[in-house]
Amino acid sequence: MRKYLPIGALLIILAACAATIMPGGVTVVEAQTLPSTKTLEWTPNDPAEQVQSYVATYDGVALPQILTESCTTTCSVPFTITSQGPHTLTVKAVNQWGEGPIASLDINVQLPKGVTGVKIKK
Repeated sequence: MRKYLPIGALLIILAACAATIMPGGVTVVEAQTLPSTKTLEWTPNDPAEQVQSYVATYDGVALPQILTESCTTTCSVPFTITSQGPHTLTVKAVNQWGEGPIASLDINVQLPKGVTGVKIKK
């Protein structure tokens, strides 16, 4: 019997960045510099689901495994943004019955726009 494990709401912490959620669910991130290390955070599953760990990815590359013992009210894992453009973060819960469905967050990283219209006084 397969038991599915829903992931709580995904949050993304983007210090030193401006983030805007655009129509279609893509979060636009303005990074001041690249590379930039950030933290992906989410709410842990209910203890009754007996989650043993969480598996997270950034653009399909596995991030460090997160054991349930390290999660109290929030689970988190660092990731490094290395380039502009679209990226995808995912998390899935794992217990003795298998893996739950994937929760994902799409982001679009942009560098801030340059300054325009500067006028020098004479």
